[in-house]
Amino acid sequence: MRKSCILVYIIIFLLSFNVQAQGQEKHGKDTNLDTVIEEIALDVSAIRGLEFNTEFQCETKTKDELRKYLKKLIKEEIPAGKLMAEQKAMIKFGLIPEDMHLESFLLELYTEEIEGFYDWRTKTLYLIDGSPEGQLRPVISHELTHTLQDQYVGIENLPTSREKEDDDRIMATQALLEGDAISVMIDYTLKPSGKDATMLQDIGPLIEDFTTAMGGKLMTSAPAYIRRNMLFPYTYGPAFVQQLRQSGGWDQVNSSLKQPPMSTEQVLHPEKYLEEIDLPTSITLPQLSVELGEGWAYLGKGTLGEFSINILLKEFLETAPETIAMGWDGDLYQVYEHKPSVNTALVWLTVWDSDADAREFFDSYASIIARKYNSEVAGAGQNSLLFSTREDGTPVTQAYMQLRGTDVLVLDGVPDASIDAVRTSAWRAAKTEIP
Repeated sequence: MRKSCILVYIIIFLLSFNVQAQGQEKHGKDTNLDTVIEEIALDVSAIRGLEFNTEFQCETKTKDELRKYLKKLIKEEIPAGKLMAEQKAMIKFGLIPEDMHLESFLLELYTEEIEGFYDWRTKTLYLIDGSPEGQLRPVISHELTHTLQDQYVGIENLPTSREKEDDDRIMATQALLEGDAISVMIDYTLKPSGKDATMLQDIGPLIEDFTTAMGGKLMTSAPAYIRRNMLFPYTYGPAFVQQLRQSGGWDQVNSSLKQPPMSTEQVLHPEKYLEEIDLPTSITLPQLSVELGEGWAYLGKGTLGEFSINILLKEFLETAPETIAMGWDGDLYQVYEHKPSVNTALVWLTVWDSDADAREFFDSYASIIARKYNSEVAGAGQNSLLFSTREDGTPVTQAYMQLRGTDVLVLDGVPDASIDAVRTSAWRAAKTEIP
C-alpha cells in the first residue's frame, strides 16, 4: 500500500536523463482522466506483455480524505496490537525513540508522501488531487502495473498479510511488486529516448540517495529504521527486478510473481534467488509468559531479516561491515510487557549460515548491548555473557546472550531470576527451512 511521492522523486531522477515530461496540467474536471488512463493502459500492457482482463476503477482523493482512508486501512490491515507490539520491540532494540507513537507517525508519514496507490481490495486506483499531469502519467503507469499484477496473480494471494506472514518476507514481496511497477514506469518514461530500465547502472543506490535527499519533512526526520524500511521496496526492488529482467526478461518477472522472494536477503542478493537458492529458516518459539514470571504478558512477535539487522548494527556500530548481516539465515523475536512496571522484555533467536557467522554476530551484538545500556559483563561462560548495570550500588541485569553453533539467543530485559527458565524453553524452538 506504500505508493508514495517517492515515485515523484524517481520521475525527477529520470528527468535528469533529459527525458521530457508529458504536460504539466493539473488533473481535475477539465482533464478527461479516463481517456488518459486508457492511453497509458495500452502502453503499460505493451511494455509488460500482459493484457488487462477485467475493468478497474479510478478515483481521486484530497489529502484529508486520504488520511481518513489510510487510518481505516491501517486498522483493517494490521492486526490489533501488532503495531503496539512492534513499537515496544523497536524501542527496546533501540531503533526508534522511546516517546514515538508508531501508528500516528506512520499515518502522518504516509499522508505526506502518498501521491497515488492501487487498492487490491476495492480494485480501485486512487490519485491525489492537484498533481501535475507530467508527474501524474508516470504515477498512473506505476499503479496500472499493480492492477496488472493483481489481475495476473491476485495480490491477496501473495505474502502480504501481517497477521499470517513475517515482516521480512512481506517486505521482500513488496520489493518485487514495487520493483516491477517502477521498472515499467521507467520504461514508460524513458520510451521517447529509446532506453529502458535495464540500461540504467546502479539504479538502487541512485534512487535511494535521491529519494532520501528529496524526502518530505517527516521522511527526512524519520529514524533510519522507519525511513529505510519504507524506502526498501522502491530502492532495492527495482535493482532486484532489473536482475530478473536481465536473467529472463519479463517472463522471469511473471514467474517470480507466482513465487516471490522469501526474504530481504534474496532481494539484496538476487543470486540467492535465481541461482544458488538460499531459503530462510523459519523459527517457532513457544510463548514464555510463565517462564518470565508473574505479571508478564506476551504482546507479539516479528522477524528483522538481513536488511533490518544491518540497520540495527549500523545504529550502534557505524563502522560495522555489512558482511555481518549477510550471514543471516533466520530470526524471530518475541516482545513481552510486565503490566505492573510496564517494563519490556525481548526474546530474540537468530540463526546464521555458519558457526563463524554466528560468532561474528555474537561479538558485534555484545558490543551493542554494552553500549546501549552502558553496562558491564557481570558473568561470562565459554559462549555466554550476562550484562548488568549498577543502581544504588546493586547490580541489575540488563541482558543475557548465548551462542550455540550457528544460533545466537538474546534475552533483553528478562529478569535475572527468570533467565534460566526462559533460556531453557527458548532453546527448544522449532527450526524449519521455509518451503
